[in-house]
Amino acid sequence: MIISVAINQLPDRYSKDIIQYRKHKDITKLTCYRRMKEYGELGYEYWKDLSDEDIIKDIKNFILLYKSIKSLGWKDEPYIKGKIYSDGSWRIVGGYHRLSILHYLKHKTVKVDWDIHPDFMKFYNVVNKRYKGNRIYQNVDHIVFSGCSCVRGKNRWELINQNIPKKSKILDIGSYLGDISLNLAKNRHTVRGIETDDNLVWASNYLIRAHKKPLKIDFICDNIINYFNHNKDSYNVIIMLSVDRWVKKNLGDKVLINLFKTISNRCDIFIFESRGRHEKIALRWIRRYTDLKHKELLGQDDGETKRNLWKFWK
Repeated sequence: MIISVAINQLPDRYSKDIIQYRKHKDITKLTCYRRMKEYGELGYEYWKDLSDEDIIKDIKNFILLYKSIKSLGWKDEPYIKGKIYSDGSWRIVGGYHRLSILHYLKHKTVKVDWDIHPDFMKFYNVVNKRYKGNRIYQNVDHIVFSGCSCVRGKNRWELINQNIPKKSKILDIGSYLGDISLNLAKNRHTVRGIETDDNLVWASNYLIRAHKKPLKIDFICDNIINYFNHNKDSYNVIIMLSVDRWVKKNLGDKVLINLFKTISNRCDIFIFESRGRHEKIALRWIRRYTDLKHKELLGQDDGETKRNLWKFWK
């Protein structure tokens, strides 16, 4: 599968050798020459059978390739080759010389031909279900999405993290793919994400497994009204970003007002986001119907939507 990704996320083995060659014009002074000689002496597979002439020829071909790409420009084919495993881990399996040349020439993106495991392909399809082209709704910390633009800002979790107590217990209502929840968990908070779409919940839990290091986080599939009716836990922080209009549309004004009241009773800090006229209505109702009398504008997301992020507390 051909996917365009950010070059700065890919390995760069040889661009320093281009700098050295331009300075010395002597292949035997290049780091890659010394490294290839060392690999041969250590008996590494492939390198052990190369003569000194073979090594010099290989490096000359690399230099010629650099000069060709610099002069004629980059062509995607033959593609850089990559492999993605079931847990989302990945590696480049072909094209290291070309990648280093593109690093040196300061290219921004490159198309990679990925061999993708079916487990990751399922995750990839969930992410790309709602948007086409190089756009995704929410940031996903994986190489195959590094060339995408995000509808929602990547800075939202940072704005939240900077304005809540350390090691908070957090409920993220409408967690979507879990970008905010995961980043907060990586910063030593205890987080529960709740989402009504079971595919998004599966994808969020896949990201937890892919992270590998233990985090205090889980994602569940439920609607928030039902969750609060059956769960009496309180939280240091409750987050609800761009969920209010869906509650209002599907369940009505009264249910949304009661939800704001419940949130007020269950947390110390409420982080809220909406848009347009929905934001104006919600801010008025939060002030009128809850004990959350203090508010602060934390900033705007840096994605396409530029929505305000509000902090409320008692």
